[in-house]
Amino acid sequence: FFAAVAAACGRLGRRALFLTGYPEQVPAGLPETMITRRYAPLSAVLPRAAALVHHGGIGTMAQGFAAGVPHLIMPMSFDQPDNALRATRLGVARWLSPPRFTPDRVTTALRTLLEDAGVARAAGETRERTRSVDGLGVVCDEVERMAG
Repeated sequence: FFAAVAAACGRLGRRALFLTGYPEQVPAGLPETMITRRYAPLSAVLPRAAALVHHGGIGTMAQGFAAGVPHLIMPMSFDQPDNALRATRLGVARWLSPPRFTPDRVTTALRTLLEDAGVARAAGETRERTRSVDGLGVVCDEVERMAG
């Protein structure tokens, strides 16, 4: 995963921030334009990001929607394949299965996400829809309704 993303970012002349609790999985010898951290608040990082590459967890996806950035997703299991499909249908994402997550395919997918005006428009619309909903209020109202 990290090696393919690092290769693609290098080919595209893009910086990268790798967030992982498993830094040993990130390739050694990255250029200075690519750094690894165990943690950074996505709410602070993503508004400055050009794209988000992840496995498709709903929390990460929600942060990406709120920031209005395109997603490249490599779903692994559980809800991730469904999340990837839904984000793709919204026009804000592309996804690659693990066997297809190669440097060449990641480069092509990222280039498309970064250059397609339709993706940028869809990401902006998703950001605005996300910001316009009081999610906590909706959940509280639903719980109250269910309680009777």
